[in-house]
Amino acid sequence: HECPVSGCSGSFSKRANLKQHMLKHTGELPFACEYENCDKRYNTRNRLKVHMRQHTG
Repeated sequence: HECPVSGCSGSFSKRANLKQHMLKHTGELPFACEYENCDKRYNTRNRLKVHMRQHTG
Protein backbone atom coordinates (compact mmCIF):
# COMPACT_ATOMS: atom_id res chain seq x y z
CA HIS A 1 0.00 0.00 0.00
CA GLU A 2 1.69 3.13 -1.27
CA CYS A 3 1.08 6.62 0.08
CA PRO A 4 -0.69 8.64 -2.64
CA VAL A 5 0.75 11.99 -1.51
CA SER A 6 3.18 13.46 -4.02
CA GLY A 7 6.74 13.43 -2.71
CA CYS A 8 6.02 10.92 0.06
CA SER A 9 7.71 7.54 -0.23
CA GLY A 10 5.57 5.85 2.43
CA SER A 11 4.91 2.18 1.72
CA PHE A 12 3.05 -0.18 4.04
CA SER A 13 2.30 -3.89 4.10
CA LYS A 14 -1.05 -3.30 5.82
CA ARG A 15 -3.81 -0.95 4.72
CA ALA A 16 -4.42 0.03 8.36
CA ASN A 17 -0.84 1.29 8.60
CA LEU A 18 -1.34 3.44 5.51
CA LYS A 19 -4.54 4.82 7.02
CA GLN A 20 -2.64 5.75 10.21
CA HIS A 21 0.17 7.29 8.14
CA MET A 22 -2.30 9.45 6.20
CA LEU A 23 -3.21 11.26 9.43
CA LYS A 24 0.22 12.91 9.22
CA HIS A 25 -0.71 14.42 5.87
CA THR A 26 -4.28 15.41 6.72
CA GLY A 27 -3.54 16.84 10.15
CA GLU A 28 -6.47 14.91 11.59
CA LEU A 29 -6.21 14.32 15.35
CA PRO A 30 -8.78 11.63 16.19
CA PHE A 31 -7.46 10.70 19.65
CA ALA A 32 -8.63 13.20 22.27
CA CYS A 33 -7.85 13.47 25.97
CA GLU A 34 -11.02 12.94 27.98
CA TYR A 35 -9.87 14.73 31.13
CA GLU A 36 -11.93 17.78 32.05
CA ASN A 37 -10.39 21.07 30.88
CA CYS A 38 -7.84 19.29 28.70
CA ASP A 39 -8.23 19.83 24.97
CA LYS A 40 -5.16 17.93 23.79
CA ARG A 41 -5.58 15.74 20.69
CA TYR A 42 -3.18 13.38 18.93
CA ASN A 43 -2.84 11.52 15.65
CA THR A 44 -1.93 8.20 17.31
CA ARG A 45 -3.33 6.29 20.26
CA ASN A 46 0.22 5.83 21.58
CA ARG A 47 0.86 9.58 21.73
CA LEU A 48 -2.39 9.98 23.65
CA LYS A 49 -1.28 7.28 26.10
CA VAL A 50 2.01 9.12 26.69
CA HIS A 51 0.06 12.33 27.32
CA MET A 52 -2.31 10.59 29.75
CA ARG A 53 0.64 9.86 32.03
CA GLN A 54 0.71 13.60 32.81
CA HIS A 55 -2.72 13.21 34.38
CA THR A 56 -2.20 9.85 36.07
CA GLY A 57 1.46 10.07 37.08
